[in-house]
Amino acid sequence: MFSDLERLLDQVTPLYKARIEDLAPQPRVVLDALALHWDPATAAQLAETTGLATPAVSAQLDRLLKMGLLEKAPVSTSRRTAFQLGERFFNIWYLMRHGPRRQRTRLRWLTGFLRGFYTPAQLHERGKALLQQADGGAGHHDYALALSDAVNEPGLRYLLGAEARQRMEAFALAHGQRLEDLTDPDDLPQPQTAAEWYGMGWWLQTELGRFEDAEQAYRRAIEIDPEFASPWNNLGNLLTNHLNRPDEGEQAYRRAIEIDPSDTFASGNLAYLLATQEDRQAELDTLLPALLPRLRVHAAALLAAYRALAQDNFGTAAEHLGEALDSEDPGLLSAHQDDVLRVLRLAAARGYGERLLAWMDARGLGDRYWPLRAAFDAYLHGEERLLDVNPEVRVAARQLFEWLDRIAKSPSKRGHK
Repeated sequence: MFSDLERLLDQVTPLYKARIEDLAPQPRVVLDALALHWDPATAAQLAETTGLATPAVSAQLDRLLKMGLLEKAPVSTSRRTAFQLGERFFNIWYLMRHGPRRQRTRLRWLTGFLRGFYTPAQLHERGKALLQQADGGAGHHDYALALSDAVNEPGLRYLLGAEARQRMEAFALAHGQRLEDLTDPDDLPQPQTAAEWYGMGWWLQTELGRFEDAEQAYRRAIEIDPEFASPWNNLGNLLTNHLNRPDEGEQAYRRAIEIDPSDTFASGNLAYLLATQEDRQAELDTLLPALLPRLRVHAAALLAAYRALAQDNFGTAAEHLGEALDSEDPGLLSAHQDDVLRVLRLAAARGYGERLLAWMDARGLGDRYWPLRAAFDAYLHGEERLLDVNPEVRVAARQLFEWLDRIAKSPSKRGHK
Protein backbone atom coordinates (compact mmCIF):
# COMPACT_ATOMS: atom_id res chain seq x y z
CA MET A 1 0.00 0.00 0.00
CA PHE A 2 2.88 2.39 0.65
CA SER A 3 3.94 2.14 -3.00
CA ASP A 4 0.32 2.89 -3.99
CA LEU A 5 0.39 6.03 -1.85
CA GLU A 6 3.71 7.11 -3.36
CA ARG A 7 2.32 6.58 -6.83
CA LEU A 8 -0.78 8.60 -6.02
CA LEU A 9 1.32 11.41 -4.58
CA ASP A 10 3.45 11.44 -7.73
CA GLN A 11 0.34 11.66 -9.88
CA VAL A 12 -0.99 14.74 -8.09
CA THR A 13 2.39 16.47 -7.74
CA PRO A 14 2.12 18.52 -11.00
CA LEU A 15 -1.33 19.80 -9.97
CA TYR A 16 -0.40 20.71 -6.40
CA LYS A 17 2.99 22.09 -7.38
CA ALA A 18 1.33 24.40 -9.89
CA ARG A 19 -1.06 25.66 -7.23
CA ILE A 20 1.85 26.67 -5.03
CA GLU A 21 3.88 28.22 -7.82
CA ASP A 22 0.91 30.38 -8.83
CA LEU A 23 0.95 32.04 -5.42
CA ALA A 24 2.78 35.25 -4.61
CA PRO A 25 5.56 34.97 -2.00
CA GLN A 26 3.57 36.13 1.02
CA PRO A 27 0.49 33.88 0.60
CA ARG A 28 2.88 31.03 -0.16
CA VAL A 29 4.56 31.58 3.22
CA VAL A 30 1.20 31.55 4.98
CA LEU A 31 0.08 28.41 3.13
CA ASP A 32 3.34 26.69 3.98
CA ALA A 33 2.95 27.43 7.69
CA LEU A 34 -0.67 26.27 7.75
CA ALA A 35 0.03 23.05 5.82
CA LEU A 36 2.94 22.12 8.08
CA HIS A 37 0.88 22.94 11.17
CA TRP A 38 -1.75 20.51 9.84
CA ASP A 39 -4.25 21.23 12.60
CA PRO A 40 -6.58 24.24 12.24
CA ALA A 41 -4.70 27.46 13.07
CA THR A 42 -5.69 31.06 13.73
CA ALA A 43 -4.09 34.12 12.14
CA ALA A 44 -2.32 34.85 15.41
CA GLN A 45 -0.76 31.37 15.52
CA LEU A 46 0.41 31.66 11.93
CA ALA A 47 1.78 35.14 12.55
CA GLU A 48 3.92 33.75 15.35
CA THR A 49 5.15 30.95 13.08
CA THR A 50 5.86 33.09 10.01
CA GLY A 51 7.08 36.27 11.68
CA LEU A 52 4.54 38.31 9.71
CA ALA A 53 2.17 40.80 11.33
CA THR A 54 -1.22 39.36 12.23
CA PRO A 55 -3.13 41.79 9.91
CA ALA A 56 -0.90 40.74 7.01
CA VAL A 57 -1.54 37.06 7.75
CA SER A 58 -5.29 37.69 7.98
CA ALA A 59 -5.28 39.38 4.58
CA GLN A 60 -3.46 36.43 3.01
CA LEU A 61 -5.81 33.93 4.67
CA ASP A 62 -8.78 35.78 3.19
CA ARG A 63 -7.13 35.66 -0.23
CA LEU A 64 -6.40 31.92 0.02
CA LEU A 65 -9.95 31.33 1.26
CA LYS A 66 -11.41 33.09 -1.80
CA MET A 67 -9.14 31.00 -4.05
CA GLY A 68 -10.70 27.86 -2.59
CA LEU A 69 -7.47 26.58 -1.03
CA LEU A 70 -8.58 27.02 2.59
CA GLU A 71 -11.69 26.54 4.66
CA LYS A 72 -12.72 27.90 8.03
CA ALA A 73 -12.69 25.55 11.02
CA PRO A 74 -13.74 26.02 14.66
CA VAL A 75 -11.29 25.37 17.48
CA SER A 76 -11.95 24.93 21.18
CA THR A 77 -9.11 27.16 22.34
CA SER A 78 -10.24 30.41 20.71
CA ARG A 79 -13.33 32.24 19.61
CA ARG A 80 -11.41 33.51 16.63
CA THR A 81 -11.80 31.85 13.27
CA ALA A 82 -9.27 29.15 12.47
CA PHE A 83 -8.29 27.87 9.03
CA GLN A 84 -7.17 24.63 7.46
CA LEU A 85 -6.46 23.42 3.94
CA GLY A 86 -9.76 22.61 2.31
CA GLU A 87 -8.54 19.60 0.38
CA ARG A 88 -7.13 17.23 2.98
CA PHE A 89 -5.09 15.16 0.55
CA PHE A 90 -3.36 18.37 -0.52
CA ASN A 91 -2.28 18.70 3.11
CA ILE A 92 -1.04 15.08 3.13
CA TRP A 93 0.90 15.69 -0.09
CA TYR A 94 2.42 18.90 1.29
CA LEU A 95 3.58 17.20 4.47
CA MET A 96 5.14 14.42 2.42
CA ARG A 97 6.89 16.67 -0.03
CA HIS A 98 7.82 19.64 2.19
CA GLY A 99 7.61 18.50 5.80
CA PRO A 100 10.61 17.95 8.10
CA ARG A 101 12.14 14.51 8.15
CA ARG A 102 11.58 13.81 11.79
CA GLN A 103 10.05 10.41 12.31
CA ARG A 104 7.11 11.57 14.38
CA THR A 105 6.03 14.02 11.70
CA ARG A 106 6.09 11.39 8.97
CA LEU A 107 4.27 9.00 11.26
CA ARG A 108 1.65 11.61 12.01
CA TRP A 109 0.69 12.40 8.43
CA LEU A 110 0.80 8.79 7.32
CA THR A 111 -1.27 7.64 10.28
CA GLY A 112 -3.77 10.36 9.46
CA PHE A 113 -3.94 9.15 5.89
CA LEU A 114 -4.42 5.55 6.95
CA ARG A 115 -7.14 6.35 9.45
CA GLY A 116 -8.99 8.56 7.01
CA PHE A 117 -8.62 6.42 3.93
CA TYR A 118 -9.09 2.87 5.29
CA THR A 119 -11.67 1.23 7.53
CA PRO A 120 -10.56 -0.58 10.72
CA ALA A 121 -11.08 -3.92 8.95
CA GLN A 122 -8.91 -2.82 6.03
CA LEU A 123 -6.19 -1.61 8.40
CA HIS A 124 -6.37 -4.98 10.12
CA GLU A 125 -5.79 -6.79 6.83
CA ARG A 126 -2.96 -4.47 5.76
CA GLY A 127 -1.23 -4.91 9.08
CA LYS A 128 -1.56 -8.66 8.79
CA ALA A 129 -0.27 -8.61 5.20
CA LEU A 130 2.78 -6.58 6.18
CA LEU A 131 3.61 -9.02 8.99
CA GLN A 132 3.27 -11.94 6.59
CA GLN A 133 5.82 -10.57 4.15
CA ALA A 134 8.66 -13.05 3.89
CA ASP A 135 11.46 -10.54 3.26
CA GLY A 136 11.06 -8.20 6.26
CA GLY A 137 14.19 -6.14 5.64
CA ALA A 138 14.82 -2.45 5.91
CA GLY A 139 12.07 -1.07 3.69
CA HIS A 140 9.13 1.12 4.72
CA HIS A 141 9.73 1.11 8.45
CA ASP A 142 7.69 4.31 8.57
CA TYR A 143 4.70 2.48 7.07
CA ALA A 144 4.93 -0.26 9.71
CA LEU A 145 5.16 2.34 12.46
CA ALA A 146 2.25 4.32 11.07
CA LEU A 147 0.11 1.21 10.86
CA SER A 148 0.99 0.36 14.46
CA ASP A 149 -0.40 3.73 15.49
CA ALA A 150 -3.50 3.47 13.30
CA VAL A 151 -4.84 -0.01 14.15
CA ASN A 152 -7.17 -0.58 17.08
CA GLU A 153 -6.15 -4.08 18.24
CA PRO A 154 -3.39 -3.87 20.89
CA GLY A 155 -1.86 -7.23 19.91
CA LEU A 156 -1.52 -6.15 16.29
CA ARG A 157 -0.20 -2.75 17.34
CA TYR A 158 2.67 -4.26 19.31
CA LEU A 159 3.54 -6.70 16.53
CA LEU A 160 3.70 -3.87 14.03
CA GLY A 161 5.80 -1.86 16.46
CA ALA A 162 8.25 -4.77 16.70
CA GLU A 163 8.27 -5.05 12.91
CA ALA A 164 8.97 -1.32 12.59
CA ARG A 165 11.82 -1.61 15.07
CA GLN A 166 13.35 -4.52 13.15
CA ARG A 167 13.11 -2.66 9.85
CA MET A 168 14.48 0.55 11.32
CA GLU A 169 17.44 -1.31 12.81
CA ALA A 170 18.14 -2.88 9.41
CA PHE A 171 17.80 0.51 7.72
CA ALA A 172 20.15 2.15 10.23
CA LEU A 173 22.72 -0.62 9.85
CA ALA A 174 22.64 -0.34 6.07
CA HIS A 175 23.38 3.40 6.34
CA GLY A 176 26.02 3.21 9.04
CA GLN A 177 23.70 4.51 11.73
CA ARG A 178 22.09 3.34 14.96
CA LEU A 179 18.42 3.01 15.80
CA GLU A 180 18.82 5.96 18.18
CA ASP A 181 19.85 8.13 15.20
CA LEU A 182 16.42 7.60 13.64
CA THR A 183 14.08 7.66 16.61
CA ASP A 184 13.80 7.32 20.34
CA PRO A 185 13.45 3.54 20.89
CA ASP A 186 11.14 4.23 23.84
CA ASP A 187 8.64 5.73 21.39
CA LEU A 188 8.21 2.40 19.60
CA PRO A 189 5.14 0.53 20.88
CA GLN A 190 6.02 -2.56 22.87
CA PRO A 191 4.00 -4.71 25.28
CA GLN A 192 4.50 -4.19 28.99
CA THR A 193 1.69 -5.99 30.82
CA ALA A 194 0.71 -9.65 30.90
CA ALA A 195 -2.53 -8.81 29.05
CA GLU A 196 -0.58 -7.08 26.27
CA TRP A 197 1.80 -10.02 25.85
CA TYR A 198 -1.18 -12.37 25.87
CA GLY A 199 -2.88 -10.35 23.11
CA MET A 200 0.27 -10.40 21.02
CA GLY A 201 0.54 -14.16 21.52
CA TRP A 202 -3.04 -14.61 20.33
CA TRP A 203 -2.26 -12.65 17.17
CA LEU A 204 0.91 -14.65 16.50
CA GLN A 205 -0.92 -17.93 16.98
CA THR A 206 -4.32 -17.32 15.43
CA GLU A 207 -3.74 -14.77 12.68
CA LEU A 208 -0.14 -15.40 11.64
CA GLY A 209 0.59 -19.03 12.48
CA ARG A 210 3.94 -18.08 14.07
CA PHE A 211 3.69 -20.70 16.76
CA GLU A 212 7.18 -20.53 18.29
CA ASP A 213 6.88 -16.76 18.62
CA ALA A 214 3.41 -17.18 20.13
CA GLU A 215 4.80 -19.57 22.73
CA GLN A 216 7.39 -16.98 23.75
CA ALA A 217 4.69 -14.31 24.06
CA TYR A 218 2.44 -16.51 26.21
CA ARG A 219 5.36 -17.49 28.44
CA ARG A 220 6.29 -13.83 28.83
CA ALA A 221 2.71 -13.07 29.92
CA ILE A 222 2.88 -15.93 32.43
CA GLU A 223 6.24 -14.70 33.71
CA ILE A 224 4.73 -11.28 34.41
CA ASP A 225 1.53 -12.68 35.98
CA PRO A 226 1.66 -16.43 36.80
CA GLU A 227 -1.95 -16.28 38.09
CA PHE A 228 -3.38 -15.10 34.73
CA ALA A 229 -5.31 -18.14 33.46
CA SER A 230 -5.84 -17.13 29.81
CA PRO A 231 -2.22 -17.42 28.59
CA TRP A 232 -1.97 -20.83 30.29
CA ASN A 233 -5.04 -22.01 28.38
CA ASN A 234 -3.83 -20.64 25.05
CA LEU A 235 -0.38 -22.09 25.67
CA GLY A 236 -2.07 -25.45 26.17
CA ASN A 237 -3.83 -25.11 22.78
CA LEU A 238 -0.60 -24.10 21.14
CA LEU A 239 1.43 -26.97 22.55
CA THR A 240 -1.29 -29.55 21.92
CA ASN A 241 -2.53 -28.56 18.49
CA HIS A 242 0.46 -26.92 16.82
CA LEU A 243 3.73 -27.87 18.47
CA ASN A 244 3.03 -31.60 19.01
CA ARG A 245 3.72 -31.43 22.73
CA PRO A 246 0.39 -32.65 24.17
CA ASP A 247 1.83 -33.65 27.56
CA GLU A 248 3.02 -30.08 28.13
CA GLY A 249 -0.29 -28.83 26.74
CA GLU A 250 -2.19 -30.88 29.30
CA GLN A 251 -0.07 -29.43 32.09
CA ALA A 252 -0.87 -25.90 30.86
CA TYR A 253 -4.62 -26.67 30.74
CA ARG A 254 -4.52 -28.06 34.28
CA ARG A 255 -2.65 -25.00 35.51
CA ALA A 256 -5.30 -22.73 33.97
CA ILE A 257 -8.03 -24.78 35.68
CA GLU A 258 -6.16 -24.60 38.98
CA ILE A 259 -6.02 -20.81 38.72
CA ASP A 260 -9.66 -20.42 37.64
CA PRO A 261 -11.80 -23.54 38.18
CA SER A 262 -14.81 -21.73 36.70
CA ASP A 263 -13.11 -21.24 33.31
CA THR A 264 -14.86 -23.59 30.90
CA PHE A 265 -12.36 -22.93 28.11
CA ALA A 266 -9.48 -24.74 29.78
CA SER A 267 -11.71 -27.55 31.10
CA GLY A 268 -13.26 -27.98 27.67
CA ASN A 269 -9.88 -28.07 25.99
CA LEU A 270 -8.70 -30.71 28.44
CA ALA A 271 -11.83 -32.74 27.69
CA TYR A 272 -11.11 -32.64 23.95
CA LEU A 273 -7.55 -33.76 24.64
CA LEU A 274 -8.69 -36.72 26.77
CA ALA A 275 -11.43 -37.73 24.31
CA THR A 276 -8.96 -39.10 21.75
CA GLN A 277 -6.99 -41.13 24.32
CA GLU A 278 -8.67 -44.51 24.69
CA ASP A 279 -7.00 -45.34 27.98
CA ARG A 280 -8.13 -42.12 29.66
CA GLN A 281 -11.90 -42.25 29.19
CA ALA A 282 -12.40 -42.78 32.91
CA GLU A 283 -10.65 -39.44 33.56
CA LEU A 284 -12.92 -37.80 31.02
CA ASP A 285 -16.00 -39.31 32.66
CA THR A 286 -14.83 -37.81 35.94
CA LEU A 287 -14.35 -34.37 34.37
CA LEU A 288 -17.62 -34.15 32.40
CA PRO A 289 -20.23 -34.03 35.23
CA ALA A 290 -18.76 -30.78 36.51
CA LEU A 291 -18.08 -29.37 33.04
CA LEU A 292 -21.20 -30.12 30.98
CA PRO A 293 -23.72 -28.14 33.09
CA ARG A 294 -21.56 -25.04 32.64
CA LEU A 295 -21.33 -25.36 28.85
CA ARG A 296 -23.78 -23.86 26.43
CA VAL A 297 -25.96 -26.46 24.70
CA HIS A 298 -24.08 -26.13 21.41
CA ALA A 299 -20.68 -26.50 23.05
CA ALA A 300 -21.79 -29.63 24.90
CA ALA A 301 -23.19 -31.12 21.66
CA LEU A 302 -19.94 -30.46 19.78
CA LEU A 303 -17.89 -32.09 22.54
CA ALA A 304 -20.21 -35.12 22.47
CA ALA A 305 -19.85 -35.32 18.68
CA TYR A 306 -16.07 -35.21 18.98
CA ARG A 307 -16.01 -37.98 21.58
CA ALA A 308 -18.30 -40.17 19.48
CA LEU A 309 -16.05 -39.75 16.43
CA ALA A 310 -13.02 -40.66 18.55
CA GLN A 311 -14.87 -43.90 19.37
CA ASP A 312 -15.76 -44.48 15.68
CA ASN A 313 -19.46 -43.99 16.32
CA PHE A 314 -20.38 -41.84 13.32
CA GLY A 315 -24.14 -42.11 13.84
CA THR A 316 -24.01 -40.70 17.36
CA ALA A 317 -21.49 -38.08 16.28
CA ALA A 318 -23.77 -36.92 13.46
CA GLU A 319 -26.71 -36.73 15.84
CA HIS A 320 -24.84 -34.46 18.24
CA LEU A 321 -23.32 -32.39 15.44
CA GLY A 322 -26.80 -31.87 14.06
CA GLU A 323 -27.96 -30.60 17.46
CA ALA A 324 -25.32 -27.89 17.23
CA LEU A 325 -25.57 -26.97 13.56
CA ASP A 326 -29.38 -26.93 13.48
CA SER A 327 -29.25 -23.99 15.87
CA GLU A 328 -30.91 -20.74 14.82
CA ASP A 329 -28.17 -18.83 16.65
CA PRO A 330 -26.39 -16.67 14.01
CA GLY A 331 -23.36 -16.45 16.29
CA LEU A 332 -22.82 -20.21 16.50
CA LEU A 333 -19.71 -20.32 14.35
CA SER A 334 -18.12 -17.24 15.85
CA ALA A 335 -18.73 -18.51 19.39
CA HIS A 336 -17.79 -22.16 18.78
CA GLN A 337 -15.61 -22.01 15.71
CA ASP A 338 -12.67 -23.84 17.27
CA ASP A 339 -14.88 -26.71 18.40
CA VAL A 340 -16.60 -27.05 15.01
CA LEU A 341 -13.22 -27.16 13.28
CA ARG A 342 -11.97 -29.76 15.78
CA VAL A 343 -14.90 -32.02 14.87
CA LEU A 344 -14.22 -31.62 11.14
CA ARG A 345 -10.51 -32.35 11.54
CA LEU A 346 -11.19 -35.48 13.57
CA ALA A 347 -13.81 -36.66 11.06
CA ALA A 348 -11.19 -36.34 8.32
CA ALA A 349 -8.49 -38.01 10.41
CA ARG A 350 -10.77 -40.97 11.26
CA GLY A 351 -11.77 -41.41 7.63
CA TYR A 352 -15.29 -40.01 7.84
CA GLY A 353 -14.74 -36.94 5.67
CA GLU A 354 -16.79 -37.94 2.62
CA ARG A 355 -19.52 -39.38 4.78
CA LEU A 356 -19.74 -36.15 6.75
CA LEU A 357 -20.00 -34.07 3.56
CA ALA A 358 -22.81 -36.31 2.29
CA TRP A 359 -24.55 -36.04 5.66
CA MET A 360 -24.34 -32.23 5.58
CA ASP A 361 -25.82 -32.14 2.07
CA ALA A 362 -28.62 -34.59 2.93
CA ARG A 363 -29.56 -32.60 6.00
CA GLY A 364 -29.53 -29.27 4.15
CA LEU A 365 -26.57 -28.00 6.16
CA GLY A 366 -24.33 -27.85 3.10
CA ASP A 367 -26.32 -24.86 1.85
CA ARG A 368 -26.84 -23.31 5.25
CA TYR A 369 -23.12 -23.48 6.04
CA TRP A 370 -21.90 -23.18 2.46
CA PRO A 371 -18.49 -21.59 3.26
CA LEU A 372 -17.86 -24.22 5.97
CA ARG A 373 -18.76 -27.05 3.61
CA ALA A 374 -16.55 -25.62 0.85
CA ALA A 375 -13.65 -25.26 3.29
CA PHE A 376 -14.00 -28.85 4.50
CA ASP A 377 -14.22 -30.12 0.91
CA ALA A 378 -10.97 -28.28 0.15
CA TYR A 379 -9.41 -29.66 3.32
CA LEU A 380 -10.22 -33.19 2.12
CA HIS A 381 -9.34 -32.82 -1.56
CA GLY A 382 -6.98 -29.86 -1.92
CA GLU A 383 -7.13 -26.08 -1.80
CA GLU A 384 -7.89 -25.87 -5.54
CA ARG A 385 -11.45 -26.97 -4.72
CA LEU A 386 -12.07 -23.43 -3.49
CA LEU A 387 -11.92 -22.31 -7.12
CA ASP A 388 -15.16 -24.18 -7.74
CA VAL A 389 -17.26 -21.85 -5.57
CA ASN A 390 -18.27 -18.28 -6.24
CA PRO A 391 -16.04 -15.44 -5.00
CA GLU A 392 -18.50 -14.37 -2.32
CA VAL A 393 -18.45 -17.80 -0.67
CA ARG A 394 -14.76 -18.31 -1.42
CA VAL A 395 -13.59 -15.42 0.77
CA ALA A 396 -15.04 -16.91 3.97
CA ALA A 397 -14.29 -20.47 2.86
CA ARG A 398 -10.62 -19.69 2.32
CA GLN A 399 -10.28 -18.28 5.82
CA LEU A 400 -11.95 -21.36 7.30
CA PHE A 401 -9.75 -23.62 5.16
CA GLU A 402 -6.64 -21.87 6.42
CA TRP A 403 -7.76 -22.39 10.01
CA LEU A 404 -8.57 -26.03 9.32
CA ASP A 405 -5.30 -26.64 7.52
CA ARG A 406 -3.13 -24.86 10.07
CA ILE A 407 -3.04 -27.94 12.31
CA ALA A 408 -1.04 -30.86 10.92
CA LYS A 409 -3.18 -33.54 9.25
CA SER A 410 -3.23 -37.08 10.49
CA PRO A 411 -1.66 -39.65 8.12
CA SER A 412 -4.99 -41.45 8.07
CA LYS A 413 -6.84 -38.37 6.89
CA ARG A 414 -7.63 -39.55 3.39
CA GLY A 415 -9.15 -42.84 4.44
CA HIS A 416 -12.86 -43.37 4.01
CA LYS A 417 -15.44 -45.12 6.16
